[in-house]
Amino acid sequence: MNLRELKLLIDYAINDCQRIIRENPKSVLSEGDFEKLLSECISRRIGYVIGNPTPDTFAVYTQISHYDNISDDKDAQVDILLMKPDKIDKSVDKNKRFIYKSKESFAIELKYRHEDNHASVTAAIHDIDKFFKYKDDSFYYSIILLDKNDKTGNNEIEIKDYYKAKKKELGEDYEDRFFCEVLVKETE
Repeated sequence: MNLRELKLLIDYAINDCQRIIRENPKSVLSEGDFEKLLSECISRRIGYVIGNPTPDTFAVYTQISHYDNISDDKDAQVDILLMKPDKIDKSVDKNKRFIYKSKESFAIELKYRHEDNHASVTAAIHDIDKFFKYKDDSFYYSIILLDKNDKTGNNEIEIKDYYKAKKKELGEDYEDRFFCEVLVKETE
C-alpha cells in the first residue's frame, strides 16, 4: 500500500470514528479516548493487528517523539504515526529511543475541544501549523473534534478557512501531503 492508498483508508476510518461518536457520544470523553478510537478505526481499515505486526506494512503507533532534522532537538510529539516497522531506526542517543525518518509515514495530530469560544479555533490552528515540523518527514493530517454548541458552526468554518489558506500558501509541493478534518460531537 502506498501513502495515497493509506490516506483513503484514513479518510474511511475518520468517517467510522464520526459515526461511532454520533451513535454513542459517551465513547469519547477526552482527547485520549479520541486517539484510542481513531487508532482502532485506522487499525481495522488497514488490517493492522497490534500483536502481530507485519514489518513491511503500515502499523499504528501513538505518542511518538519527533525530532527536528537540523538541530536534532525534540520539537513535537505525534499523536498517531502510521509507519512500517522495518523503517524504524533505533538510536543510542540518550534523548532518543528511536527515530522515524522514513518518507513513508503519516503523522496525525488530534485535538478535542469542549469550549464554546475562540479557544477551540486557536487550538486547532496550533495543530494545523504543526505541519511545518513534519512536512519533510511525513504526510500530515490534523483532525479536530469539537463539542456541538452555539459557536461550533462558526468555529468549524474558521478552522477550515485557516487550513485552506495554509494549504494555498504552501503551494503544489504539499497539496497531496497536508490534510485537515473537523468532526463534531453532539452534547447531551
